[in-house]
Amino acid sequence: MLVSATSDYTRRNWKKIQDRARFEDEIVVVTTHDQPVAAVMSVPAWRRRATDGDLDPDAVLTRGVRDGRTKQHDMLTDARMGKATLLRFRGVEDVVIFAPIALLSDDEIAKAVAAPLDDE
Repeated sequence: MLVSATSDYTRRNWKKIQDRARFEDEIVVVTTHDQPVAAVMSVPAWRRRATDGDLDPDAVLTRGVRDGRTKQHDMLTDARMGKATLLRFRGVEDVVIFAPIALLSDDEIAKAVAAPLDDE
């Protein structure tokens, strides 16, 4: 399933976003000023898409899970530059990938933007 969330919503609801990507295998498109800039997805989804896109699935930046909230602006900037960020729990357990939006097709982005998450 594809959904979207503003960067503010993502920051306020970071745990929910992680859980949706990690456990429900959803892709959450993060928008800034109504522009899609990144996608939060499970590690297996990243590996499939990276391999299909002739990218190295292991060529990622790595941050701790808590940085997902506090360093979100930096991760959005990295995504704009085409860099993916792997978020890890305690440096051991892979949690989610903050990936460049270019990994998704225009149709996928449109579907996600048409299904925005809001405060529930």
